Amino acid sequence: MPTPYAFPNLLSLSTEQGATGIDEAAEVRRILANRPPVIVTSTRRLSIWNVGSLRALKATLASDYRLVFTTRRLKDRSAVYLRNDRMFIAPGQRAPSSPVPTAADGR
Repeated sequence: MPTPYAFPNLLSLSTEQGATGIDEAAEVRRILANRPPVIVTSTRRLSIWNVGSLRALKATLASDYRLVFTTRRLKDRSAVYLRNDRMFIAPGQRAPSSPVPTAADGR
């Protein structure tokens, strides 16, 4: 877990602001600074998103991630973003083969 605050609502909803006793947006920025390989979000539009957390998330997604998958979830969609330096292998595709490192390679 990237945070002790395992319930996403604690960090993402303004109605939960102050419930943890921390600056929730700062915690989101800390998590994002660790560059998780994948981020899963929702397309759900709410008036109660924590503005600071949402701002940090949107900035990070725009600069360092790309959308690789969406799926329907009730009335909205879940969206999966992959960090730009990670390879995406679509279902049914095979990963490109890479040479097996040897001691002579120094790896």
